[in-house]
Amino acid sequence: MTFRHPGRVSALIVIDGTCITADPGRVGRAELRMAGPMMRAWPYGSLKKASVEQSAENEDTRAYLRRQFDALTKAEFLKIMDGVDRCIHPEPGYRLPVPALLILGEKDRTGDIATTMPAWAAREPQAEYAVIAGAGHCSNYDQPERTNDVILPFLRRNLPG
Repeated sequence: MTFRHPGRVSALIVIDGTCITADPGRVGRAELRMAGPMMRAWPYGSLKKASVEQSAENEDTRAYLRRQFDALTKAEFLKIMDGVDRCIHPEPGYRLPVPALLILGEKDRTGDIATTMPAWAAREPQAEYAVIAGAGHCSNYDQPERTNDVILPFLRRNLPG
């Protein structure tokens, strides 16, 4: 939305995500291309278990993720994961047109988010960057109070009226 319709967005918050306009590099592109075939070959029960373990630090969040993943077929799960790859479209020199809050879980172990998110924040003039202690990839579920403590002041500063 921010990229395609910047006039409709006042501010952006990204929680444990990646910059879709950054070039992931040769190795990153290869990893993205290999992810789909690797996940298709992986038994679904093991894939869900690994995804839960990689994404969450506390048991309540893991239980929530298990319920969500159990509601999906393997084809649906893979379609979501394939969507991540399809979203990436390098745009050299692109900068966010609005204030942004980029939130990273201190223990996020998914993909390359732990290395790319700080780099993204560093190149965005209007970005604020926050690390949520004790959180994994699902910061807002692992540490909801800490996440809200970062989000609410950002919104107060950056939303109109």
